[in-house]
Amino acid sequence: MNYNKIIFLDIDGVIAVSKDSDAEKELFLAGIYYPFNQECVDILNTIIVETGADIILSSDWRISLSLDKLNEIFTINNVIKSPKDITPIGMEHRGLEIKSFIQQHFINQFVILDDMDIEGFNNNFIKVNPDTGLTIKLLPKIIQKLKC
Repeated sequence: MNYNKIIFLDIDGVIAVSKDSDAEKELFLAGIYYPFNQECVDILNTIIVETGADIILSSDWRISLSLDKLNEIFTINNVIKSPKDITPIGMEHRGLEIKSFIQQHFINQFVILDDMDIEGFNNNFIKVNPDTGLTIKLLPKIIQKLKC
């Protein structure tokens, strides 16, 4: 697969945030769907529209859910693009999994959105506050990284 611009995306703390109600999380536990924060989804959709970037899932969700199931969850949550692929599984830490994906696919333009520290990516890593998720404040920086 060819990739141009990539968003390495974590889910929890980025588009599914702790400020969301327990009632919404009950929908997930009931097997209905996992609710993303709509404000965070709107910002992610803006990034996708503005840059044309594809999503590569780096979240632990990739371990237990297929791309088909992820597509279903992203669609239900109104994300305009579903993950195109996932990072490799089973390396020592997420940073190595992302580096491996970048090397395998010769990726130059990317941004990593995560609420955990990911070292070794200089300005391509944007740490997201897990209590708020993606915010409008982060939008210009993310778009700039993907439009360079």
